[in-house]
Amino acid sequence: FAERPGIGFTATFKCLNTIIECKKPNSTTINGNIAKKLSKRQLTVMASKEELSKQKIAIVSRDYEIYERLFAEKPSEFSRLVFSSNTPSDIVFNEAEIILSEPDLAATFIHKCKCLKWLQSTWAGNNKLQDCNLRNYLLTGVKGIFYDQMKEYVFAFILSHYRQLNTLKQYQEKRQWKSISGKRVRGLTFGVLGFGSIAKQLIEPAKAFGINVIGLTTNGGVIGNTQCYSNKDKLLFAGNCDVVLNLLPDTESTKGFCDQAFFNHMKRNGLFINAGRGSVVDGPATLINALNNNQISAAILDVFEHEPLPSNHPYYDHPKITITNHSAAISNPQDVFSVFLDNYQRYKNEQALLYVHDFEKGY
Repeated sequence: FAERPGIGFTATFKCLNTIIECKKPNSTTINGNIAKKLSKRQLTVMASKEELSKQKIAIVSRDYEIYERLFAEKPSEFSRLVFSSNTPSDIVFNEAEIILSEPDLAATFIHKCKCLKWLQSTWAGNNKLQDCNLRNYLLTGVKGIFYDQMKEYVFAFILSHYRQLNTLKQYQEKRQWKSISGKRVRGLTFGVLGFGSIAKQLIEPAKAFGINVIGLTTNGGVIGNTQCYSNKDKLLFAGNCDVVLNLLPDTESTKGFCDQAFFNHMKRNGLFINAGRGSVVDGPATLINALNNNQISAAILDVFEHEPLPSNHPYYDHPKITITNHSAAISNPQDVFSVFLDNYQRYKNEQALLYVHDFEKGY
């Protein structure tokens, strides 16, 4: 135990075989580069059976105790778990080939990891690791686990905004009986910047409310039955939107994408929701100006260029801005572990991993 202080009581008790394996003195690391590029967007990891028997897995996560319990339920699959904590140690630096971690934590120590071959991020966005100089490893994110949360978040705010729930609450607090018409959402056009897997999940609930959906992608086109505009036609896209949801990643090409011209072209009194990346908005002054000029009527902001948002930031005081503290869709450890388990099986079976981060594209 003294040699493996990062493994807690739960894993020790439930995975005795794991601990025994971890203490073998002759364990070595995978030699050579086992990451082989299959295409511009997909990578696969190739490893011999002998190499697979030597793999060492480390958990470095704020939720390490939860992941540790989940690992303990799979002792035969994860007999190479050698470390579990919220802070790394020499075991991680010198032995771990596979790491499960949050990207902001991993970014602080990944440059010290001598044996790293694959890092499974617990987040969908990996800009913290993208900003690091290290590229000689396989990075995978998580997808497919945020659909329900994002649907709840987006339509909760669309309905609240158009049915004027905040106004009704204010009347209640003032003990006033006033009627409001509230605008129907049927017939609205809902535009999604970054029409990927999450955006596709929003189509059916939008249809249920009679809301038309359009999208914006790099090259545009028709995705399913949804019309998507290209980046170069972003003003045409904006001109059709009552509601804009940003789901774009943080890349050089998306920084400042929502500029003054974009907001000016949105339908008057539109609603802007940012659940993608804060850098997509071309600075606080741009958004505040659009709100003050009634170019848009409200902004729901979940993400920001710098987090946590400083307490003196002007967004806090603006009456037309709602801040949701990066809570639109939270990574659940059980869901993340399912993605990791699937990828680990693929890793062992020499198959392409899911949700590989493309460092060249930035997402």
